[in-house]
Amino acid sequence: MYDPTLALDLGRIANQAYTDDMTGVIASISGHVARVIVRQYSGGALVVSFRGTEPAHLCDWLADFDADMVPHRINGQPCKVHDGFADTLAEVSAKLDRLLLSAKRSALYVTGHSLGGALALLYAAGRSDVTNLYTFGQPRVGNADFAKLAGSVLDGKYVRVVNDRDVVPRVPDELLGYHHAGKLVAFDHAGKLTMPAEQGGVSFDLVENVTDHLMTSYLPLLEQMQKINYCPANAGQTV
Repeated sequence: MYDPTLALDLGRIANQAYTDDMTGVIASISGHVARVIVRQYSGGALVVSFRGTEPAHLCDWLADFDADMVPHRINGQPCKVHDGFADTLAEVSAKLDRLLLSAKRSALYVTGHSLGGALALLYAAGRSDVTNLYTFGQPRVGNADFAKLAGSVLDGKYVRVVNDRDVVPRVPDELLGYHHAGKLVAFDHAGKLTMPAEQGGVSFDLVENVTDHLMTSYLPLLEQMQKINYCPANAGQTV
């Protein structure tokens, strides 16, 4: 179920992971590539927010992107995930696990934008105590088995938000064996809810593709939905 207030709050916290703003942050963990913040939230809850690819480096990241997968397990069941995402998460996951083991909380929310969304999904799929997962502009993370297993673990808890021609949710390509999970909430070029042809390729307007990917392009859309307290009818669709 899409909660417009929660979506906006988690979107803002996903954006916070890119900044030096430490408001409400109880921990910041960094690796060679990864950064994750753990932040206080209302009612005694905690939010785990993974930083994505820095906007200035996005085109380089896309140009160097590979689609190799490595074996992975969820609840003992085999699947495959992107090797780079798995390696990047491993930079911070052990410290994050130790922190959450002792951190008191009423609920646990996980979020992330771009690469951070991929890490958020990969991390949340390995836990049994996640209240909700919201990702923004998230790439595909693993094969069909991963999508099925992650969807089962996070059933009814995982919302994936996509802005119009955002390039990142279209990679790695399905032709390479990658699949999305989660409940899709998508916006068109006018900021209206739509069902995009997400399986299609990237348009030739790379500038527009990249602009639509920026977290600062997502936030006004989330604010619009929160302002009218709108629960989109297409939030229950999976692509």
